[in-house]
Amino acid sequence: VDGLLSVTGTTTLTAGGAVAINADVTSSDNVDITATDTAAAGQDVDIAVAVTVQSTAGSITIDAGDDFSVAAGSVLDADTTITVNVDSGDADTGTGATADLGGSFTSGAGATVNSASDNDTFNVTAATAATLVGAAGDDSFNVSANVGGMIDGGFGSETTGDLLNVSGHATSQLLNLGNSSL
Repeated sequence: VDGLLSVTGTTTLTAGGAVAINADVTSSDNVDITATDTAAAGQDVDIAVAVTVQSTAGSITIDAGDDFSVAAGSVLDADTTITVNVDSGDADTGTGATADLGGSFTSGAGATVNSASDNDTFNVTAATAATLVGAAGDDSFNVSANVGGMIDGGFGSETTGDLLNVSGHATSQLLNLGNSSL
């Protein structure tokens, strides 16, 4: 999408390859963006710098067959929920995906970024209210900004497990770690 897109009703964008959102998208209902996964690489969803994707009375669902990125200064804004699925469809079993979260998430009922069962990577470089959920792979969570939601590593492998890297700032930082299985 290279020009402003404003729709009354549900907005559905589906591609067999990459989806690049380079201009604002506004819908009065749900926004559904899908890059259908194949065994080849490249079914990414990229939200460009300073772009707003907004649902004024519904949800935003993004299914990236491979990677997802929301650039700095960009906003995902939904009246209800925001759900982002990376490696959605998992047609390239064994190949993980990357979620680069440089933009912000605003939603009335919560935001979640999910991965599939491969070894996936979450890079958080801007404050986000999203909950990050890794699946069965050995996922990496690289956090250098505030995560207002939860980080759920899912079920890593028996040998290496999930990896959490936290980069602090000059001001005080608080890191709470928990294990619900204890």
